[in-house]
Amino acid sequence: MKRKKLFFMIPLMVLAISVYTQNRPPDPDKSFSELNNVFDFFLDMGEIFEYLNNPGDHELVLSKFIILNGSISSITINNRAREEYEVVIELLKGKWIDISTIEKYICKVNFFGPGYYNVFPVRPPRTPDPGVIELNSDVKILAWFAGIEESPDGMKIPVFMGYNVKKTE
Repeated sequence: MKRKKLFFMIPLMVLAISVYTQNRPPDPDKSFSELNNVFDFFLDMGEIFEYLNNPGDHELVLSKFIILNGSISSITINNRAREEYEVVIELLKGKWIDISTIEKYICKVNFFGPGYYNVFPVRPPRTPDPGVIELNSDVKILAWFAGIEESPDGMKIPVFMGYNVKKTE
């Protein structure tokens, strides 16, 4: 009888230990340093825009994921085929400089793939689902720096690859 109990208890103990180790919170110091190797949580659109248009003696590292936030000022669908869906949005963010001056920052974000077909629909529905993102929506975007475009007036505009987007209220 003791052997049968022991036979059933050993796998149960192994299972309990593995569940405990999987559900333990990660080491904060190790997790933070690992995340900082992949994400830049402190960089914002204003700093990127300023660096590209007025490079100084500081270097900007654009080899990490960043989180962009702003309002969508334009949506351009470049490929309407569901499997090869391609959308370029223009993201706008502003900052008050003084009582009468607003500094604006613009960037472009490219989204590729069928996962964005219902997020940025070709024809916006009359009653959009909560996941649909329309013109003038405030959003947060997980993005990777892809390059620079120059506007007709000579301003450098950062271009990003979008990996995830969420509407903010």
